[in-house]
Amino acid sequence: MDVSVQKKLETFFSQYRPLNYKKGEILVRPEDPIFGIYLLKKGYIRQYIISEDGDEITINIFRPVSYIPMMLAIGNTENKYHFETSSPVEVWRAPTDKMLDFVKNEPEVLFDLAKRFAAGLNGLAQRFEGLMFENAYNRVVSLLLYLSKRFGEKGRGGIIINLPLTHKDIAAWVNLTRETTSRQLEKLTEQEIISYNHQFITIKNPQKLKKSQS
Repeated sequence: MDVSVQKKLETFFSQYRPLNYKKGEILVRPEDPIFGIYLLKKGYIRQYIISEDGDEITINIFRPVSYIPMMLAIGNTENKYHFETSSPVEVWRAPTDKMLDFVKNEPEVLFDLAKRFAAGLNGLAQRFEGLMFENAYNRVVSLLLYLSKRFGEKGRGGIIINLPLTHKDIAAWVNLTRETTSRQLEKLTEQEIISYNHQFITIKNPQKLKKSQS
């Protein structure tokens, strides 16, 4: 995000009182009216849907500085998703009508929003293509490559995915059982492609990870 766009957003949202939530709290539930738009200042928020079998399927994880659920507000569509904190978070919450008026009158912010939507849709298309055609191992590899691009930071020993992830979390991303997901992660660990420590994954050999897709 451009610095000027971020500054405009923070100036607008700073009119409203900041809110703090603990990990695991739900900000928006399915069928909730969209009365407010959140600007994520700190932490992560997960968007997911629950399947007919009762499994959680992760759609997206929002990072600072994201505004949620903007796409639903613009489209004026019924919400079918849960938006749940994946960590302690700090947000600002603005009334939906005020936020929409603000965006309409700020072309720079509107263009930034359009770029975000385009990038998000492209990422979703790639993920769902992988879910349809790839085996379990390749699904996990594709997800790790995606997460390293979005949340990766260079550190000692490789690229650290700066997002706490349990095996259950990863399974929800790739629509696999936790047991199957764990086996794929064990394979990658045994090949010394990744390491897994306190819910943080380090990609020790990014090139080898890319080439490991069969």
